[in-house]
Amino acid sequence: MEQRNCAFQYATQTTNFFKDIHIVEDQTEITLSEAKELWNKYYPQLRSLIKSGDKTGEMVIWTSMEDKHSFGEKLYHIGNDAEVEGDYIIERTVTYFPPKIK
Repeated sequence: MEQRNCAFQYATQTTNFFKDIHIVEDQTEITLSEAKELWNKYYPQLRSLIKSGDKTGEMVIWTSMEDKHSFGEKLYHIGNDAEVEGDYIIERTVTYFPPKIK
């Protein structure tokens, strides 16, 4: 029997100045299989929202949680600065370099 030590969170927000945030799904004390099912359910919706440019969102699967109020380890996390490339949601990392090196 799978442990119920995972969580799934999904929220959307508008990309305009006033950031209207909407919690779509927030489940705790679920199994990893249940969390993956939710990820697969909402991934296409989030991809479409990001691609349209009108909204963005954040989606995460937490694992190894000690209790329903703790944050465990992130298995997957899509932040609100993600982009769409083909069928994939991607995040590019940015590295800042100092203007002067001493």
